[in-house]
Amino acid sequence: MSKVRLDVFLIENGYFKTRQKAKAEIMAGNILVDHIKIEKAGTLIKDDSIITVLGKKFLM
Repeated sequence: MSKVRLDVFLIENGYFKTRQKAKAEIMAGNILVDHIKIEKAGTLIKDDSIITVLGKKFLM
C-alpha cells in the first residue's frame, strides 16, 4: 500500500491545476479523506482512501 501527498494526488488526478489552489481548498476544509477533514496539504494518504471534493466521492 503506497502513500502520496494529498495536494500532489489532487493535482495529478486533475482536481486542481496548481498546488496553490489544491492547498487553498484543503485549508478551507473542502477536502475529506476517509470522511475526515484534512487541513494540511502535505498529509500522506493511502492509495485505498476515499477522497471527497466539494461533495463528490472519488476512489483512489
